[in-house]
Amino acid sequence: MKKLLAIILLLGLAAGLFACGEKEEAETTSTAPTESTAAYAAQYPYTYKAGGFTIRYYVENGMAFVDYAGEWLPDDGTDNAFIVPVTIDGMPVRWALDADDDAVALRKLQDCGELIVPAGIKAVSMDLSNAETVRLGPDVERFEIGRGYVNRIEVDRENERLRSIDGVLFNKDGTVLLQYPTGRPWASYEIPDGTVAIAAGALWFSRPVELKNVEIPDSVTSFPDSLDDLINTYGYQLTFIVKDGSAAESYFKRQTINESFRRAKEETGEDPFLLRTQGRG
Repeated sequence: MKKLLAIILLLGLAAGLFACGEKEEAETTSTAPTESTAAYAAQYPYTYKAGGFTIRYYVENGMAFVDYAGEWLPDDGTDNAFIVPVTIDGMPVRWALDADDDAVALRKLQDCGELIVPAGIKAVSMDLSNAETVRLGPDVERFEIGRGYVNRIEVDRENERLRSIDGVLFNKDGTVLLQYPTGRPWASYEIPDGTVAIAAGALWFSRPVELKNVEIPDSVTSFPDSLDDLINTYGYQLTFIVKDGSAAESYFKRQTINESFRRAKEETGEDPFLLRTQGRG
């Protein structure tokens, strides 16, 4: 009996030691930084506060290369405004891997109330980024939204190339629609009369948006050559409302017999867009 008790005690002690070992290993694993986290910190060793956000960067050849591919979340207790830095500690900021590319590439900027683009920045692209309002500075010549949401686009009055019409981006004289804000809570949008062209990408959305109907006036006579440059033909359908006999009607009717239309319809099972023609009152 004593021998049996001794065996039981030894087994219990071994089990306790094994459990302690498991607990210590688990605690060590949970607190130790992962290899990817350590590599990330080593690649971008410096931090900088920009508006209500913290960004990381590294220094090379007198330039601050910003981590444009990280996930940026606003600091607690801030107004969620992100002011794009032109310089950091006197060093010019670079947002792309190419040192000669001065375009701002914003990727994974989340929960941004205002994205403020100051003077000195000429081009901005957003990918997987969200902002309630984007305020483009006087020097911006190009603004693009990839996979993300923007509710409203505003432009500095001193900008000589761009302007905002009711939160939608146009060229300065309002004749070219450049970028519809992807997060705008409108089911319908009437392109202003006097617009003559729709630029490639202006109505290209990477994911479903609230917009369903786009009314195109007679004044619009120029469209992207390829339907794939006008809209996303896979899984998202817009209805275009045009006037009978207009250039827009002719354009969309031509698209229905093109390869991109046929291919998208075969793969998705539905027409990539719908066309509604109205009479002339």
